[in-house]
Amino acid sequence: MRTRELIAAAVLLTFSLPAAARGPAAPLGASYPCNKGDLADPAPRLDQIKAAGFDFVSFIPNYTYAGLNTIDFTEAPGFDELSRAEEAALRRGFALVIKPHLEPPMYQRGFQMFGSENRSWRARTGWRGFFDVDPMSVDYREKLVFVQLGIIKETLSRLDEDKSIPKKSIAPIRFELGTELMNSAVYQPERWLELLGAARTELTRLGLNGRVLLSHNFCHHFEMPEDFVLRMTPLGRKALAKYIKGLDAFAVSQYMDLTAAMPAAERGKRLPTVEEIANALRKHDADLREKVLAKLLGLKPAEIPPFHIGEFGVGRGGLRHPNLWEGAATAEEHAALQHEIALGHRGLLEYLRVAKGRTAGGAVLWLTGRYYDIFGWMNPNDAVPEAADAIKAALAANRALVSAPADFDEFWKGTLAELAKTPADLKLAAAPEQSDDKVKCYKAAYAGFGGLPLHAWYCRPAEDKKYPAILLNPWYGQTSVSAPADLARRGFAALAWQGRGYEVDLSSYPAENAQYVLSGIDSRETYTYRALYANAVRGVDVLASLPEVNAQKIGAAGASQGGGLSLAVAALDPRVAAVSADFPFMCDVYTGLPLSEGTLRSVRELTEKEPARRDAALRTVAYFDLLNFAPKIKAPVKVQVGLRDQACVPDGVKNVFAAITAPGRLEEFPNSGHGDDNALRRDKMLDFVYSALGTEK
Repeated sequence: MRTRELIAAAVLLTFSLPAAARGPAAPLGASYPCNKGDLADPAPRLDQIKAAGFDFVSFIPNYTYAGLNTIDFTEAPGFDELSRAEEAALRRGFALVIKPHLEPPMYQRGFQMFGSENRSWRARTGWRGFFDVDPMSVDYREKLVFVQLGIIKETLSRLDEDKSIPKKSIAPIRFELGTELMNSAVYQPERWLELLGAARTELTRLGLNGRVLLSHNFCHHFEMPEDFVLRMTPLGRKALAKYIKGLDAFAVSQYMDLTAAMPAAERGKRLPTVEEIANALRKHDADLREKVLAKLLGLKPAEIPPFHIGEFGVGRGGLRHPNLWEGAATAEEHAALQHEIALGHRGLLEYLRVAKGRTAGGAVLWLTGRYYDIFGWMNPNDAVPEAADAIKAALAANRALVSAPADFDEFWKGTLAELAKTPADLKLAAAPEQSDDKVKCYKAAYAGFGGLPLHAWYCRPAEDKKYPAILLNPWYGQTSVSAPADLARRGFAALAWQGRGYEVDLSSYPAENAQYVLSGIDSRETYTYRALYANAVRGVDVLASLPEVNAQKIGAAGASQGGGLSLAVAALDPRVAAVSADFPFMCDVYTGLPLSEGTLRSVRELTEKEPARRDAALRTVAYFDLLNFAPKIKAPVKVQVGLRDQACVPDGVKNVFAAITAPGRLEEFPNSGHGDDNALRRDKMLDFVYSALGTEK
């Protein structure tokens, strides 16, 4: 493998993820813009970035571009200042990106200058995209690029002397040769190609080959051919293609329209969903790769280096125009903008979480200026709490839910042992008003996990002989006698239980039922779903104890919460001979948590609004994620999913089914949301159990 290919492999390992149903999200970085003195004590800011859960830091030293290839270094951070900051970041386990910025002289007076009245001036002269800099000029090549490489050399040399830090533990540092210098790249691509060669020579001289990855951060105009590539001469395009091909990585500042994946008729009438924002980012990925790099620059897929989002943020223009900085907002607009910004960041995190359709190996949040500085690190008045909380919660979830807990099996073995200590003590009370000469129905009462009194409807055929049985697991609503009575008429014994200790014939349930998902969530031992899952097993105990039940033919079925319980009991209890689950809940929490508008929404909101409880809650729910139960299911299984379901997220349900190794099938309902087509789906769900138990409908 050539050196270039080895380096490309290194950058992929450092800043990307495998394409798996559930795996680590692509890393997220925090920008750290800095002028002279800003890095004198970087520890507090770096510790904040670490606590927030970021994977890497992008240091952005600012240099003043005076024009005519002259750079003023007076206000830039000094050699030792930047080197010590890099060292502090690496010692904290961060990966690093070094991305020098050229700024106009007026920027040194502060970002507050650029209000609504300065828009036209800024568009003409106030942005580095229009600077005429020659990258091979002395100031740029020698005083900026080579000095920055020297700073990295100094940083790594000190760390190499520290024997407590393994050299291999320090990820390669990504260095951006240029940042958003659009006109310079359009009109002088040959000079950038020369700079790349000069930088490679300098890396060799410094002994940094393989430890520094040379990259280039293009502006978002790069994705708009009429603004960028179409302005170039044919020879210029060839030079730019050769330059990109020779890089170890490349990045684009992502400020494109985040509503681009919405149906055209709905744009402007509503906000996009989190998934639609993620899809917009995937669309921009595809446009960049296919329309610009491949079609206009002629690059083959193997010639394109690893790609990253060099900057991401949502400003005054909201999701439609993320790169709009200027203009004051009214109080009403401000509140609406805060929500749009939070949506935008959730969409980015969803994009980074899913490998499919994403080419970026990582992204950096831009954290300077009003609406962009969501944490208020530069200015507390710029904070966007909803976005900041969403970032912290999502990064914590990415860590906590990426794999099953190490003691998952031990925990559930102990839980079932504890259940077994409490006898069911079943009591059946005849319900003559629900019975006839064909069917006998009873109100059942028995003890569940921890002695919790449970109530159920039990129905069976009237004739005394052995019958296959079905455990009907409860959804979030009423448990009625109609379902088990219907099954009894078809030749089954059926137990339909109510999961919260309530009577089965209540017409409504207490208000706290809506927050059931959060009860006891701070500990796996006290979490309410521990008892709920265990009590599904207790339902099998009850059925198996009845003389008229053929204990070799017990099936489980349910929808929503009941669907999840059916999958759980099939994994926990080998006596379950068939299982069918319709739109099951708690499927792949890693996938469902960011998107669900059902049960998991309450969990997501808790992790965002109550940071003190966040880590404990996420640790807990991992023990109840059906994705961790799926490989343990041995019975034939059917899973049904509505592709418009916003409560039990379809991709999560499909990921759970994919993890099941037992024989089975997945049936998709393209136009069904949560609870739609109930009668049809219920019949299809039960048809599978009839067939699997050897008793046709």
